[in-house]
Amino acid sequence: MKASPTSRSLTILRRDGWTAHGVEKWNPHAKVRQDFGGFGDILAYRQDRKGVLAIQACAGASHAARETKVCDVFNVIPWILAGNFLEVWSWRLAGPRGKRKLWQVRKTRVIVRSINQKWGKPEPEPGVGCKPQAPFAAHEGSC
Repeated sequence: MKASPTSRSLTILRRDGWTAHGVEKWNPHAKVRQDFGGFGDILAYRQDRKGVLAIQACAGASHAARETKVCDVFNVIPWILAGNFLEVWSWRLAGPRGKRKLWQVRKTRVIVRSINQKWGKPEPEPGVGCKPQAPFAAHEGSC
């Protein structure tokens, strides 16, 4: 059985010392998968970091669509302003031609400024939003 993007992400997080839980649930009545808050497949935290990291995990081809999806969710801004973090992690098989392909992850931090720009809202006050950042260095790597 192939590993899902969520299971690959959970493996990386736990390997790097995060306490991580998959929080996406199947709703059998509506026959849809429901994310935490409409934007998170995984919640992760560490004792040495402030805030909780929510991750939207997906296949590599869906990265841009997932970034758009999370920016459309109304409660993402309160999540970020409360001191938490949101990242989109997409997975794809990649490697040199003729060589073994390995799973690689692409990570993007979602910030208030990127959401406000999408909706044409004014820039947040200094310190609230910033330019796109690299994700936490603690979960670099591939699985």
